[in-house]
Order: sequence, then structure tokens, then C-alpha cells
Amino acid sequence: MHPVLQQGASIGIFTYEYSKKEHFFAENEKGEMFEIDEIVYHALMEADGTHSLCLEEDTIKYLKRQNLISTSRFVSEGNFKRRLILCFIGERVRRFRYPCRIINAMLPVVSLLFFISSLLIGKWIVWEIGDTNVLLYGIMYVGSVLFHEIGHLIVAVAYDYTISEMGLLFWGPLPIAAYVAQKEEWDDVERRHQIQITLAGIEMNLLIAGICFSLLRIGLQS
Repeated sequence: MHPVLQQGASIGIFTYEYSKKEHFFAENEKGEMFEIDEIVYHALMEADGTHSLCLEEDTIKYLKRQNLISTSRFVSEGNFKRRLILCFIGERVRRFRYPCRIINAMLPVVSLLFFISSLLIGKWIVWEIGDTNVLLYGIMYVGSVLFHEIGHLIVAVAYDYTISEMGLLFWGPLPIAAYVAQKEEWDDVERRHQIQITLAGIEMNLLIAGICFSLLRIGLQS
């Protein structure tokens, strides 16, 4: 995994008294501060896990020892809670901002219309869960969770927020949820954006459910 700035770590610029020259520092989660040079500072600014750092190997090892960067996908959240980072996203999805805006504008209406119409056109379809369907249900469950999180991601990108990573949350050895994380603090996000980012996962699930109901009805009719 490519290096990423350690959770709780920060970097900044300072000047000494009676001097205008800029100096650079890094601070880890424990509050320990280290003066770094400009090259390391700019490298840490770009340490989002999506690419390697243009630094000497010894420098990278030093930064890891000081708890400033991490290359582990497992991150402890305290007690039994951990998260597994599946992929880092960073700035590279900004190129898809305009398609995401189109999808975001259409998603609330299209998802509801598609879901409701798929139920009204056909009858309620119930099929029994047998041993042969366990794999199918597992795939459907994983797919619904994946598209749920993609819905959050699309809307956040549409509103020009930065998604840092996608992953799984664990309680001990058990996976309990998936997540997408954005760099901006939630309290700094506009209220209307908060609402749509939150609802986007449900809207995406309704859309996928509508598609599945329609495909199932077509399959039964044939």
C-alpha cells in the first residue's frame, strides 16, 4: 500500500522570531512535533495513499517510526473497532465531477420512479430461499452494500467534496459495515448537501432493487 498521512497527524509552516524564512513541521497523533524540510513537507501534503512518495527509503522509514505516515490497510479505532481500507480515492475522482452532478440531479427522481413502477407493473414476487440460492443472496447482499456506498461517493464528488477512502468497518473479527470517508469535517458540509449525501445510498439501493425486480419479472415471463 502506498503511504498515507497517519490518522491524527498534521503538517504546517512556522517562522522563528526575527526571521521571515519559512520552516516546516509535522506533528503526530501523540502531539510530538518534528521539523522537516520543504521536500518532505510537500511529499506529506500529497500522501493520500494513491501513489508512492518521491522520498528516500530511509526518510520513509523515519516518518513511519515517528507515526507520521502509514502503509497498513488496517487502522485501529480503539477497543475492538477497526477499519480495513479497501482503496484510496483522493483527488483522482474529481475528473468525474460533471458526470456525478448529472447522476446526482437524476438519482432521487429516477430511483423512486424505477422502484415504484417495477412494483406496480408486476406483482409482488416472492421466491423461496433454498440451499442453491445462498451464493446468489450473498452476491446480492455484497452488491447492494457496494452500490450503497457508491451512491454516497457520487453525490459527495458532485458537491465537490473530497473522498479519501472506501473500506470496511470491523468489530473484532466481524465486518459490520462499509464506509466512504471524506476529508471535510461533517459539520463543515452544507445542510442540504448532508441530506442528499445521506440519502444517496438509499436512493441507489432503490434503483438497483427496481432493476432487479424488473429483470426477475422478465425472467419469469420468459
